[in-house]
Amino acid sequence: MLRGCERVAQAAVRPAAAAAAAAAAAAGSRGGGSAAEGAFAEVRGRLRDRRLLLVSGEDATRVLQGLTTGDCAALDAGGVVMHTAFLNPQGRVLCDALCAPVDDLGGAQGVLLDVHAGLAAFLSAHVRRHSLRARVAVADVAGRLVVGARVPDVASGARDVGELVWGALGGRAEAPAPFEGLGTWFPDPRVGGLGLRGYFPADALDAAGLGGDAGRAFSAAKAVFGVAEVGADVGRGDRTAAELNYDLSGSVSYAKGCYVGQELTARTKYTGVVRNRVQASFEARCLAPPAPEMVPTGGRGPAAVEAGGSGHVLHARRGHQWRGLAACLAPAALEDRPARRRAGSRTHTPVPFPRWWG
Repeated sequence: MLRGCERVAQAAVRPAAAAAAAAAAAAGSRGGGSAAEGAFAEVRGRLRDRRLLLVSGEDATRVLQGLTTGDCAALDAGGVVMHTAFLNPQGRVLCDALCAPVDDLGGAQGVLLDVHAGLAAFLSAHVRRHSLRARVAVADVAGRLVVGARVPDVASGARDVGELVWGALGGRAEAPAPFEGLGTWFPDPRVGGLGLRGYFPADALDAAGLGGDAGRAFSAAKAVFGVAEVGADVGRGDRTAAELNYDLSGSVSYAKGCYVGQELTARTKYTGVVRNRVQASFEARCLAPPAPEMVPTGGRGPAAVEAGGSGHVLHARRGHQWRGLAACLAPAALEDRPARRRAGSRTHTPVPFPRWWG
């Protein structure tokens, strides 16, 4: 364990080498290679808790531009996929989604929204409600398309928490990510460790190698890299975009025009006040104290979250050395004290801030 931390510490003080490794991993993913590139087995299958909506019509992009945190103008040019969030007027996240432009879905053109299945009906109604007289139609295309994923199996391949969080897989992905159309794989535009994703015809699952289920592997990857999705990990309207780290994953544009919930999001950015952020939470016995070199330059160690304090476990999974996601004190609010929190009968420890936080 200590040897693993030492290796991670050495990578942290050699940023050029670490950046080169991350670039090589990203290049491998863009080339269609394994997202786990020799270090982890790859799990390929469907994400059954995801659903696809098609927002079509002449004003589709304009309507989405006024509802989401991302700059949807990039979708007009095509060839990219982006992660974004839909907010309420108070700046809380109602739903997050991957957005991809399509022009070959049964003759229809528009934007595919990849959302949690439990929020698909809500988001469809939400877009319709805000479209007013705009020429926009929203259709559920789950019967025609399914969401596939190729995910590194971090649950079985992990040897050391630090190696995951600070290794090449833990780096920030390219956002927006390149997208070549339906039936192709593209890198998840948030974090490299989330692997590849694609949208495939429902009647061609076996040909695409999507007969299995990749949901458990994807949930494990989200937990270890501290990525939260509304519906699966947090409730609708429970957190702001900054608390879910969407500002750090390239999901929020501060250069675009007005959108619902922009006021709080922009104020948070320019005041720099973020009291809590979601990050991974590990069983204390599985994580040695981090070496000082593992902490980002100018930062501090993990957040200190005591029982009954401001932190709490959001999503826990048994059987792995990590426990899930926790809402912890943000870097600006940290105190110099041991990092641990009691949840039930176990002690949980937030890891040092992940590499993709930049």
